[in-house]
Amino acid sequence: LLVYPGRTVGDGVAENSDWSARVLGVMNIIRPDCLILEIPALPVKAGCDVTLHCRLRSGDITAAFFFIDKRRLGSGPELVLRQVRQSDEGSYWCSTDRFGKSPHSFLSVKGEDSDITSCLLNC
Repeated sequence: LLVYPGRTVGDGVAENSDWSARVLGVMNIIRPDCLILEIPALPVKAGCDVTLHCRLRSGDITAAFFFIDKRRLGSGPELVLRQVRQSDEGSYWCSTDRFGKSPHSFLSVKGEDSDITSCLLNC
């Protein structure tokens, strides 16, 4: 699923004059002039690890600051959320001094926090 200003494309491929995007198992919220937060499109199991990336329009991963709601979580080329819990569910975004910030994207966590054993077997 791609979400563009004023347009949603469900087949994972979209063209727009000078740029295109392709999605494989992650949700990308894209504006042509900003960063892209790469985050799972589907709910993740409680207890699993989740890796977030911040990408430039060109598709290159860039170092960034990562946030949930208004709280800064860390910085670097990726953010790894270890053994996610229901409390990790929320609105995430990334930001750089040079390229601005990405749109917010929601991370959903399914299952109970006690389901870590099933995650370790199924991640």
